[in-house]
Formats: sequence, structure tokens, C-alpha cells
Amino acid sequence: MKILSHVQSLTGVGHFVRGLEIARALGARHDVRLVDGGWPVPRASAPDGVTFVEIPRVYRVDGQLVALDGSPNLGEVLRARAARLVALARALRPDVVVIEHFPFSKWEIEGEFRALIDAARAAHAGVKVVCSVRDVTRKTRFDDGPAGAPPYAERVRAALAAFDAVLVHSDPRFLRIEEQGALPARLSYTGFVSRKLSPGAASRRALEDAFGSRRPVLASAGGSRRGLDLLRMVMTAWQHVAGAPALLGRQLVVFAPARAGEPDVEALRGLADGTSIRVERFDPDFLEWLAVAELSVSRAGYNTCANLLEIGRRAVLIPDLSMSDQPVRARRFAALGLAEVLEDPSPEACAEGILRALARPEPRHDLALDGAEQTRRLIEALCEGEASSWSGRAAARSRCATVDVTMGTKGNRRRT
Repeated sequence: MKILSHVQSLTGVGHFVRGLEIARALGARHDVRLVDGGWPVPRASAPDGVTFVEIPRVYRVDGQLVALDGSPNLGEVLRARAARLVALARALRPDVVVIEHFPFSKWEIEGEFRALIDAARAAHAGVKVVCSVRDVTRKTRFDDGPAGAPPYAERVRAALAAFDAVLVHSDPRFLRIEEQGALPARLSYTGFVSRKLSPGAASRRALEDAFGSRRPVLASAGGSRRGLDLLRMVMTAWQHVAGAPALLGRQLVVFAPARAGEPDVEALRGLADGTSIRVERFDPDFLEWLAVAELSVSRAGYNTCANLLEIGRRAVLIPDLSMSDQPVRARRFAALGLAEVLEDPSPEACAEGILRALARPEPRHDLALDGAEQTRRLIEALCEGEASSWSGRAAARSRCATVDVTMGTKGNRRRT
């Protein structure tokens, strides 16, 4: 099949990282075009079967949408993006359009999503339009809409009428989104989209040789420069307890955010003591580091948490309270006994949290982590017109139980 996937990161890089993993799974069997229109994410070459399609790049600065090239006319940039997407849909005539997270968020670029859907349907009447959404779908501070706009939940329900299905990249035992209200589209949980370790990766073997039995403690903050404050606080916390018996001989490895500049990285290195703290640039192979680590101290973004579930690593989660998803996700981790969670801690409280986390056993769970592959299977079933297959694939898995979905008006429920 020909699949056109629109994934847009506006603040960090997490949406694109998750979308790339899904594209990797789809590209193993199909022709995938992955729209790349946010902050450039460090990565290797495109996976097999995946072609990156660049459109004019936008991202947020201090809560405002801006053009990466510095163009002062944002309206022109957004119109150019929409035109590029329309031209792509007309030329490709996709069998599937995957739109990541809209209409649950990203209302700032609503126009280009609607233009893409309309163009794809005009080019190919049988196209399937799929919403790809993470585990937490709460309204962000950017989704209020213009004055006089209908309430958020009402706008979401109305916009979902243009979609054929909603794929939720979570395990329903972890968190469910049905509290959003009526969903006029088919809904299925895929399990978490989690990167997998490369068997026998040379980078991991080198890390194992470098650290030996005294595994490192990792500190990371995702893609946004806002994470620099967190990293400075963790470094201070580490220096408070670096002499504790549990930390003797251990090293804190600090990863700068993806959007951090060279001055930011050098400033972090200036805070390191050269022995017990080491600073690295953002590394797209973070999972390989996590595999040899003793503990992770981080924000509670989707990809980081999926990595923690994949590796089964001890963790201290310090959610960004300004993000709509992170506090919710972190509290679920705490409730399931999967991490120490600290909300807006002092360096002293963070230091105590690190010591508590190191004293815990490594976490165990049976949450579904094959979300990328399950996404591919569900999209294939949708396009094959296998209604029974669609409704059964997620429910038949013992880890992802039957999903209650509200279809249409309130009170009209059916089980899928």
C-alpha cells in the first residue's frame, strides 16, 4: 500500500520519534511517505520503505508558533505547507493517510490537516484516514481555539467524523481515553510503541566494556531546551549524594536535549566535576545506553517511558507540570509501582529519590509493547475491509482486553 503519514512535533521531538518507529514497521511491507516539518531530529538514514518528505518547518518558541527559517510571515509558511501536502496527496493517491494526534491536539495547524484529508479523498475515494494518538489525550494549553469556538471535547468529536479509525498507542490497562466522550470513529489500542534493542549492537557492547559492573545513572530531558533546568537540578542533586555508598564508583551521564545548542552543552559541561558526572549530546541511540544503565532520571514523556517499559529499568520520573500528558503518565507509573515520581522537587528531594530508586528491585510488568507492529496489522486489516478482523485483533490479545467504545450519541454503546 501507499501510506502518507503526517507527524508533527511542535515543542520537543517525541511525536516524530514515535511516528518514525511506526513508519519503520509500516515500511517493512509498504511504501511510506513520512512528512518531516518540525525541528530536525537527529537520526540515522530513513528506514527501508520510508521516504522523508520535507515541508517548511515550524515549531514553538515561548509558546508561539514560528518558522524555523526565520520567516516573519507565519501565514505564508502555513499556506506553503498545506499546498505541499495537497500536491503530495494528489501525486501519491495514498491508500492510507495517518495523521498523528489531531484532532486531540495541534489545532494551530488544523487547516493543513483538513486540506490533506480533502485532497487525499479527492484523489482516491477509497483512502482510509487514521488518527494515531498517544496514551494521554488531554487538552493542551494551545488547544482553546478562537473566541466563540465550541468547547474542546465538542470540537474533537466533530473533527473525528473525518477519520475512519483511531489508533491509541497504549495498553488499556495502563490508561484509557474513553473519558474523552463520544468517539465517532473506530477505536483500537495497539500497545505502546516502543523501540527495540538491536541484537548484539556494537555501541552497546562498547558501553558494557566501558562501565563494567558499575553501571551508569542516566539523566535526560527529551527534546526541548526547557529540559536544561531539570538537568542542572539533577546534577546538583547528584553532587549532594555522590559520596553515598550506593553511588560509590558510579557516574551520572547527562544527555543534553535535542534542541540544545553548543553553548547549552558547554554550560552543562561546566557544571560537571569531570569524574562523577559526564555530559553527552542528545543521542538517538539512547535505548542502547539505557540497556546498560542502573537507573534513569528523566521527564515523563511518552518515548522515554516506553523505553523504560521496554528495558525494565529503575527510574525517577520528574514530569514537566506544564505538559498535559506528563503528570498523568508519571502518576500511572507510580500507581503501578514502575517508578519513583517527584513533582517539582528540590535538589535535596531529587537526591533522596535517586537513592530510593536504586534500592528498589527492577520493575516488572506485562504491558503490551508491540504497538508499531500492531499498528501495521490494524491498518492492513482496515484496508482489507476485515471488520471482524479489526474488532478482534486487539481484543483477542490477552494483554489488551476488549475495548468499550462510545459510538455516536451518549448511551449508544457497543463493544469492539
